[in-house]
Amino acid sequence: MQDSSSSSSSKQIRVNFNLENLCSDFGLREKISSYHFNNHDEIRRFYLQQGPCQSFLHKFSPTNFFGKPCRFNFDWYVNRNWLEYSIDKDTVFCLYCYLFGKDVVKQEGGETFVTKGFKHWNQK
Repeated sequence: MQDSSSSSSSKQIRVNFNLENLCSDFGLREKISSYHFNNHDEIRRFYLQQGPCQSFLHKFSPTNFFGKPCRFNFDWYVNRNWLEYSIDKDTVFCLYCYLFGKDVVKQEGGETFVTKGFKHWNQK
């Protein structure tokens, strides 16, 4: 009979870190894949509990599109509980695309809402 303490291969190894130190601004976040594999679910749960980073008080900067100034409008958050705005990058991202990666990044635009961000404010 095998001693349960010697069967360490069946135990999961976790790397300790403080969830509160995870960045809320999507544009500054590390990819989940950059963390230890055994922490991925814990990180996903944390971000799901926090909800999307949606700034309502920020003064959104205008961007010129064909000579017309356009900017992000916080009304776009309505019915889009997945939409996150990065103040640092002045772009929007998809919370669920970030959390679940290849499982949900099959939509049109692919990695746009995960790594690059979307900034074409003239397209609604």
